[in-house]
Amino acid sequence: MIRKFPEVTGRLKYGVSNYTKNLTEVAGRLSATATRHAKKWLAELLPSDAKYWKAYARFIKVLGESTDWNLMVNLITEKLNLKETDVVLEAGCGNGLWISKIIGKVAKVIGIDGTQEMLDAARVTTLNNKKVELQVVDLNKGTLPFPDESFDKISHTLVLGYLSKDGREKILKEFYRVLKDGGSIAIATPIKGASFFKILQEEARRKQSEGTFWKNISKLPLGMTAITFGKIAELKDWTGQYHFYTNEELKADLE
Repeated sequence: MIRKFPEVTGRLKYGVSNYTKNLTEVAGRLSATATRHAKKWLAELLPSDAKYWKAYARFIKVLGESTDWNLMVNLITEKLNLKETDVVLEAGCGNGLWISKIIGKVAKVIGIDGTQEMLDAARVTTLNNKKVELQVVDLNKGTLPFPDESFDKISHTLVLGYLSKDGREKILKEFYRVLKDGGSIAIATPIKGASFFKILQEEARRKQSEGTFWKNISKLPLGMTAITFGKIAELKDWTGQYHFYTNEELKADLE
């Protein structure tokens, strides 16, 4: 009987181990199911893309006040090495802030966006410049209404991660189709784990260190509204409606 005791103990340990493993597996399945249902429920509560971008068009001007945004677009402008003979496409031009910065440096800019509201804002920003052409194009459909090799340069800023998986795959192929041989594309998109609230915090610290925080306090409601839109985007990423890339994913998609 004594000799059998270790064997019995071993069986008990094996039984407890299996029981614990099974409980863990069940808990894992329950957690995955709960998460799936939570994402589905939240996706139904969040505003549709059409409503989201129409509303955002009213507040997008706040980007022009952001140090980080200006650093980003200045870097894009530098990397694209714009020339006065260039025909440029901005795919997702928003309210035309970047177009207004570069129009004096190139021959022509075509800006496309998914809502008329955004383009109406872009016309105001670009002062109806004759070198600027604006068109409503749904990038999620993955087709561009331009002939092959139409553009010397393409900018696609803070848009790719907001497209569907199918839209992302198709539009990247379209960019290469409409790009001239030897042309350049610049793409910037939110990365996984991006926090728009942290960006606002950093901007506030910057203004404070510059001694301009209180001069800009009237813009705080606009900034907080922009953060709300950013938080919705983060939730849409979690539910799978949007996709914030890791650096590795973005490199793989561009190869």
